[in-house]
Amino acid sequence: MHVLFLAPDTHVYNHHFVQGLKSVGARVSAIGPAPRERTAPDLLRQLDGYASCPRMLEVDALLTALGQLGPRTFDRVETIDEPLVEPAALLRERL
Repeated sequence: MHVLFLAPDTHVYNHHFVQGLKSVGARVSAIGPAPRERTAPDLLRQLDGYASCPRMLEVDALLTALGQLGPRTFDRVETIDEPLVEPAALLRERL
């Protein structure tokens, strides 16, 4: 399973969610608001891909950020940040 996780570095509990996904064998790529160089190195080591998107609430911006990840398919789009629940749902529909 390949999961696209939105905003993996906004709080430490997001890191734990990524760790949980990895512990059950999922591949995890992510889109976050910060550039790669400002994202926690420990988190980046766990991710299979990372893209930056400063406009996380805009679905079209998220779709553009997907291009940074290269050609990939995702089985799930997840987030645990409440403001991103609706953009995640819209992204699921588009994918």
